[in-house]
Amino acid sequence: MDSIGASRQRKAPAFPIHGKKKDRVQRALRVAVAGPFIKSPEAFARTMTMLAARYAVGGRVVTSDYAAASMLAELVPVPSPLGEDGCATNPAILQWLDALMDLDTDIVVLDYGTRVPDEAQENVIRQLAHSDTLCVAAAGNDGPQGEVLFPAVISETLAVGALTPEGSPTAYSPLVSAHGKPEIYARGDFLGTLLGSAVTEPNLKGTTSAALLVTAAAALVWSINPARDHLWLRQVLLDSSGGVDAGKTGASPLRALDIDAALTLARCSAVLDALGSMEATYGELQGRVGFPVKVMDGLLEKLVAQGELRMRGNWGNQLYCAANPGGAAVQSSAGKP
Repeated sequence: MDSIGASRQRKAPAFPIHGKKKDRVQRALRVAVAGPFIKSPEAFARTMTMLAARYAVGGRVVTSDYAAASMLAELVPVPSPLGEDGCATNPAILQWLDALMDLDTDIVVLDYGTRVPDEAQENVIRQLAHSDTLCVAAAGNDGPQGEVLFPAVISETLAVGALTPEGSPTAYSPLVSAHGKPEIYARGDFLGTLLGSAVTEPNLKGTTSAALLVTAAAALVWSINPARDHLWLRQVLLDSSGGVDAGKTGASPLRALDIDAALTLARCSAVLDALGSMEATYGELQGRVGFPVKVMDGLLEKLVAQGELRMRGNWGNQLYCAANPGGAAVQSSAGKP
């Protein structure tokens, strides 16, 4: 989590800046990371691919744009604006953000922070969100006063706080009730995690590692149901999160990232979306979503038990239909795309 230089101003274009819908179904997710601690795009891509394999998510992360049916995500070919010292100027960050707009980037990691908001940056970050980009921001490591730094304080970002290895919020990541941030928490170190192999400082502690973990989870989740929008993705991550004691009397539990639960919720959504208002056999439904038999069986059992899926027919000849077509698991506030 690093600082930036002096502010500069510019006029913001009107919203929305993109009229076309991003078509993620026919291409890989595009991910960009503004952070000083990534070894290389190739190292991050390898680590993400291993993480996908661990959670039984198909595809691989690559570092360049080429046709590959198995491609899960790619890191966009735009260097991070942050130098090796973790610092960057506002013009450099703005140039980076503008490039990501032009590339229709899907997930952006904002691993820097300052106490001095920058209006020009805020405008571009809001534009990214309006163009269906998930902006993940490290909330900061600024001590027990609990200040959430810019740009994580922007409402359109998903601010990430850090947990200790024991699962408690760190002293520098309390919930700031005035902003409702951080919205989600994840482990604040790389020790024992696959992501540790992708960074230059595996012993680093803070919201940097938490934000990268949330980003990795977001990419896996979105790859399962890429036709959905970033508001759906954000809601899946939040709705599937586990409750963590905030450590304050009367305080609401904090949301802690649960990758397994998020993937299950995303897969349930994909099944219901694949059905729509139609009936389908087991084989037809599995062919549409592509999940392994073991995963598919668990999802169907869960959806039937929850009353979201109806089944009729005899064993081996079942027909499935959604109990409430159009009301599939986790709708975004923008509705189903």
